[in-house]
Amino acid sequence: MTARRADVLQVLGVGAATSIGLTALATAAAVAGNICRYQHDQSMRHYETGEPVTLAMMSSLPDAWTAIERMLWFARLALEQAVAPLLELLATPRVSILLSIPPERPGLSAATLHAGVRAELVRLPFSVVQQACGVYDRGHEGGISALLRARELIEQNACDICIVGGFDCGRDGPFLDWLAQGRRLKSETAPTGLVPGEGAAFLLIGSATVARRYGLTVLAGLSAAYTAVEPHPWYLGRSTQGRGLSEAIGGAFKHGLQEGKRADVTYCDLSGEPWRADEWSMAYLRTAAQHGDPLAIRHPADCWGDVGAASAPLLLVTALLDLQHRRARGDRALVWCASDTRPFRGAALLDVADHRRPPTWP
Repeated sequence: MTARRADVLQVLGVGAATSIGLTALATAAAVAGNICRYQHDQSMRHYETGEPVTLAMMSSLPDAWTAIERMLWFARLALEQAVAPLLELLATPRVSILLSIPPERPGLSAATLHAGVRAELVRLPFSVVQQACGVYDRGHEGGISALLRARELIEQNACDICIVGGFDCGRDGPFLDWLAQGRRLKSETAPTGLVPGEGAAFLLIGSATVARRYGLTVLAGLSAAYTAVEPHPWYLGRSTQGRGLSEAIGGAFKHGLQEGKRADVTYCDLSGEPWRADEWSMAYLRTAAQHGDPLAIRHPADCWGDVGAASAPLLLVTALLDLQHRRARGDRALVWCASDTRPFRGAALLDVADHRRPPTWP
């Protein structure tokens, strides 16, 4: 198993765009208001029944756009928000970009996606440290691995600030057919399936020293991140014991919680599939003493659908804004994610105790 931890990092900026909101603030507020974007997409049909597929999509985008075009559109919106603090600086810090992207799947070519990502990086209004950039095609957990890499780069002084983010889009015919064939797409014949969504989120990650040097506002601290591998993932057809998720959550607690402290609220990527709930049940039983009592848990897939590789960044941004604006209990949030077609599990602890600001809205 592979598991590493991250020491305290600072969140210096955030951005997000989803089907329920085109800014981070709008997305978090929509989740808090339980606004759901589920709708029947008349252009996408179930391969067996011919009925419209239920998706959580931005209906105003052109039907002809591919999934890659859609996810990169969301990525541009989210990235513009996250990097806004950098554009106001007189001196330019050394910046790297660490991206969580969807793994290759039916309808999605890795080569085409990577080409799209490279084209987007060229459009950035500042240069990046190429050798410090990275891409993680690990699915839902990818954003946690990106955080761990950000810690390494910052500790090694390879860059000043890491832009950590992810994006995904499930509106693609071959992908939807593949989900339906595996009884994973929510429908009348698969009531416990998932509803695909789309979106992107980014966070500016740096140290307190860098924040002071450049006069950047610290929004929250990332006290720990931890990754692990599930030895018995659901797709092997064996009963899960949730060992990987238990290790990831337990590792985050061990390295990020002080004695006697708890995670006040939990944000996760539960999206309706039974295997996720099974793994979480096992992990919670093993770590219950370090969760808030009573348990406060939020799973925004109820609103924005299953957002795949964008899950961890979107959950972190939403948790941060909820804590800042006192829509969630306490100062400390646990975020965990479990990849669906990969065995990777990850967890992170976010703390706004020393960085809470009064609510401000644009």
